[in-house]
Amino acid sequence: MVVMHEAPPPALTVDTVVYRPHVSSEQILEPSPSHDTLGGIYLVLVHNRSSQPMRFTRLTVDEQDADTLAGGELLHWWDIVPRELPPDGVAALLINGTHRLFEGERTCRAWLYTEEGHALRIVLRPLIQSLRITYAYIEGATGAVFVQNRDESMVFRIDNILLGSEKASVQYLQRTVGPGETVMAKVILERPLPVGTYVPIRVIATDRASKRISTGGLIRVTSMHFPIGTWDERIWSDAAHRAQLLQRGFDTAVFGAGGDEVPSEEEKQAFEQVCPQTGLKALVYVGFEQVKEGFLRRHRDNPHILAYMLKDEPDWMDK
Repeated sequence: MVVMHEAPPPALTVDTVVYRPHVSSEQILEPSPSHDTLGGIYLVLVHNRSSQPMRFTRLTVDEQDADTLAGGELLHWWDIVPRELPPDGVAALLINGTHRLFEGERTCRAWLYTEEGHALRIVLRPLIQSLRITYAYIEGATGAVFVQNRDESMVFRIDNILLGSEKASVQYLQRTVGPGETVMAKVILERPLPVGTYVPIRVIATDRASKRISTGGLIRVTSMHFPIGTWDERIWSDAAHRAQLLQRGFDTAVFGAGGDEVPSEEEKQAFEQVCPQTGLKALVYVGFEQVKEGFLRRHRDNPHILAYMLKDEPDWMDK
């Protein structure tokens, strides 16, 4: 009697591979390279099917180490988020390539290795998919995913939307996506996600012939804060004027970084007193001909700074 033993399921699998070419906008006035030389990016969703965590250590592309290729003729960079993947977790592998990686619709074979001794084979083909995620967000435990059909003749039905390994319910306003249409689906998670969390997205759909396709994306959970700002510099020095603007709803102001290696008195007052006491946020102007790198180093983790502005109104200066 012959006893047949089933092979154990693979510890790592590829959920989906998405290719997105880099594109430049015709509305940008500054010179830009042609689309043929811009390259593109692969997004690969990797699923840990085992009961043990996986730690990713190495990637090869066509038998060459990706760390060695990065910054060269084939690759700009690569990364995987997260580096340590829990059981039933989904990681997003990003491979940002130069145009040479995709020449002639070149097919590449990549291998992703783990500290535990596993290796995952990934086939990379630069095929643009009919469905794409155009926008998505998560705030706390709710969010939305927008899916566009780029095909002019196909109709798709969205079967499911998965957010990594997070348990979530999906509310579809419309499941059918016609040619050129964009539809939105609302997602409700069982738990709120901390700001800064990276979440892989997978959209599974079928066409009229019941052929299944999928696409994917990666989003970062944000606080969805939309600032109401002012250029009025008096807000930093005049307490009465500041109180009036705050009462009117302004919550952000432009701040000119004066000090470089040594903080200025205005900088100390703004970020040691005004911001902590009032909740005012700053859009910091840190450079034009020379960026104030000392300021950037000092305030790398400053929660009161929403963003940095490196050049002031470039269109005015160019005319």
